[in-house]
Amino acid sequence: MMKKALTLTPCALLIGMMFAAGCGGSNSDPSVSMGQPSGSPAEFTYSRQINDNGIFYEPYGVFVDSAGNIYVADTLNHRIQKFGAAGNFLLTFGLPVGSAQAMLTPWGVCVDSTGNLYVTDNAGGSVKKFDSQGTCLMEFTDNGSRLSSPSGVALDGAGSLYVTGSTWVKKFSATGALLLSFGSSGSGDGQLSSPEGIYVDRGGNIYVADSKNDRICIFDSAGTFIAKFGTFGRGDGQFYTPTDVALDAGGNIYVCDMNNNRICRFDPQRAFVMSFGKLGGTDGAFSFPSGLCLDSTGNIYAADTGNNRIQKFDGSGTFQSRIGGTFDSFLDTFGVGADSSGSCYLVSTERNHVQKFDSSGNYVAALGGPGPQPGRFNAPAGIFVDASDNILVADGGNHRVQKLDSSGNFLITFGSSGSGDGQFSSPCGVYADSTGNIFVTDRINDRVQKFSSQGAFLLKFGATGTGSGQFIAPRGITGDALGDIYVTDGNGIQKFDSSGNFLLKFSVTSSDSASPMGIAADGSGNVCVSFAGATSATGNRISMFDSGGTCLGDIASYGAGNGQVLLPKYLCIRNDMLYVSDDHRIGIFARQAGRSECPKEAR
Repeated sequence: MMKKALTLTPCALLIGMMFAAGCGGSNSDPSVSMGQPSGSPAEFTYSRQINDNGIFYEPYGVFVDSAGNIYVADTLNHRIQKFGAAGNFLLTFGLPVGSAQAMLTPWGVCVDSTGNLYVTDNAGGSVKKFDSQGTCLMEFTDNGSRLSSPSGVALDGAGSLYVTGSTWVKKFSATGALLLSFGSSGSGDGQLSSPEGIYVDRGGNIYVADSKNDRICIFDSAGTFIAKFGTFGRGDGQFYTPTDVALDAGGNIYVCDMNNNRICRFDPQRAFVMSFGKLGGTDGAFSFPSGLCLDSTGNIYAADTGNNRIQKFDGSGTFQSRIGGTFDSFLDTFGVGADSSGSCYLVSTERNHVQKFDSSGNYVAALGGPGPQPGRFNAPAGIFVDASDNILVADGGNHRVQKLDSSGNFLITFGSSGSGDGQFSSPCGVYADSTGNIFVTDRINDRVQKFSSQGAFLLKFGATGTGSGQFIAPRGITGDALGDIYVTDGNGIQKFDSSGNFLLKFSVTSSDSASPMGIAADGSGNVCVSFAGATSATGNRISMFDSGGTCLGDIASYGAGNGQVLLPKYLCIRNDMLYVSDDHRIGIFARQAGRSECPKEAR
């Protein structure tokens, strides 16, 4: 694992390209400027959600407060999660992106005696202070300038804050004033190379995990170098990228030895005592652990970064329990689908698989995996479960569509990279009508293609442009009971007959620049549409339209609460339930009694 090599995920790139391709700004056609409709349709109401609370994506930091509460820097999920002493989830904060509490890559975390949290935002270049409920109170900077790769964070007994960065340690007052800075680039005494974890003992001595110098350095309270221990290697007392350090009540020193996949213990005189851990995914093993802390009774908590979990050990290194590590987070999710039994399917674009949950929201399995082989994926996007419960996946990076059975067994694939009939360039959305015909939004080629149930090319419609029947990066697609097809793209929302003849363009007026993403027909002649990418984010929502394009109102507005949405992406309606792929959760809305789906009408 290479720490601090931060890149945009394929999902982030995909969403960004969609918004950039005419999805977030004004249009030349004033009838399709995206915005906030009015009203409040009563057809669907909030029912429940499947979320990823308690699930991590490369957690780097962990801290336990005096009450035993556990705080985790869930780094690549851009958030902090808090748990009770028994590992029960309590709260999460850090989202949405762009808010005062947002963090790009939360790294280190510590808590003061009043319950305030301090979190280093490594990529954001700052330290943020939060109250116990996750409200951002202030930000620590270097006299107004961004900090260079802040990593570790610790408090002393007087409430002063210590932070490590690229080659330095800085000390701040409780009000954010810079009091002290020491360290320089190098390997000599007092010099540092990518220092990470930091700990301040009762006497004010400062312990620093000098990661690239493979050692622990000790400074006095004035920043004067005192001692060091450790050299590069895999033997006792040696380190291979130490990333955190902590002391117990007796002065024993614990070091998170990341690339050796172990925790090392030293006595107060810095003599090696023991180590525990090995590379692996079983209980007690590690995959590049990054963070470390001890509770008041001497239990050890380790952020097992590569295994996406927190492990707890007693003072002798015996495994006790863990949090996380069960299934993937929902950070990079995109398409959502449901089958006739109520099982839910969620596309994980970066992880290149489809997560399956049963009707109660319990995780069942991950289908697929990365690769070009049949049944495997490369940046998949849209998903649709047909009437036979077969799963259709728009396998965007492999430029094809794949059909799997409900257990994930491969059935067929069709498509290849290109612009010819039956070829794709980043297919994004997929839909199958009641006869089994398959419609695919061919995003880069700005068109929709129609195939038989076995993948034989039938027809295509659309071309690049902003006119009626033309597309700018089409993505969402659905069909109604009459066989008409609805497509979302950078032009807005358009309706076609089953042969691809243009019928109408929906009219939505406002100025928040929200762009239509997912779309699903409700079986009663209406369609639900997710809007995302609004200038202020508050325009992100789910709206309902009738088949003539008139907005009936909103089903869900922007927010983190139940029945709200943060960044809604794709939608699915099945069994009188509306499923929404949202940030870190699947929102589920139920159709109200007496408003069941209508049977298919004759055209």
